[in-house]
Amino acid sequence: MHYNKGFYINDNKGNNSFSYDMRKKYKSIYVSALKELYNTEMIESYNIELKESDKIAFAEIEDGKEKGYRGIEPFLKLSNKKADIYIFDNHNHSFYFIYEQVFSNKIPKGLSLVHFDQHRDTRKPDTYFHQINPSKQQLKDFFGFSISETEKVSQLDKAFYYTNALLNVGNFIDPLIEE
Repeated sequence: MHYNKGFYINDNKGNNSFSYDMRKKYKSIYVSALKELYNTEMIESYNIELKESDKIAFAEIEDGKEKGYRGIEPFLKLSNKKADIYIFDNHNHSFYFIYEQVFSNKIPKGLSLVHFDQHRDTRKPDTYFHQINPSKQQLKDFFGFSISETEKVSQLDKAFYYTNALLNVGNFIDPLIEE
C-alpha cells in the first residue's frame, strides 16, 4: 500500500515546507510511486533505466528565485534473495525504506549508517517518530487512502506518514538513528 502510487504534497509539510510561504509557482511537490523489480540473480544483472519525472519533486527559493526540481519516476526497489536496493530522489524517504527493512527483519537493528551528501542532513525535527500517533483520518486527509474501521494504523502506516508529512531532506538522520 505504501508508495504503490504517486501522490502530491500540497500543504506546508515535509519536503514541501522549504520556502513554502514565499513560493508562488510551485505550491505542490510530487512523490513518485515505487516500482519493484525482482531478480533471482545478482543485483548487478538488473537492466534499469532511471527516468526524470515531468513533475516537481522539490521546490524552494534559492538566491531570490523560485526553483522547482524534477525527481525520478518511478522510484525503484531492486530485490533478490540477498538484498533490496532502493533508488529514489528526496532522501528523507530512506527513513521509511530502512524502517520497513528493519520492521520486516530483512536487516538487523544497530547497523552503522553511512551517508554522503553535499549538505548537512542532521537538523533536529520538530517531532520524533515515537511522539506521533496519526489517526485514520489524518492518513486519509494527507494521502487520500482510507484504512477500514477494523484495521489499526500500523507502524508502517505511521512511518510512511512521518516520512512524508513531518520529515524533510534536512532532518531525517537523527530520528532514523534514534529509531
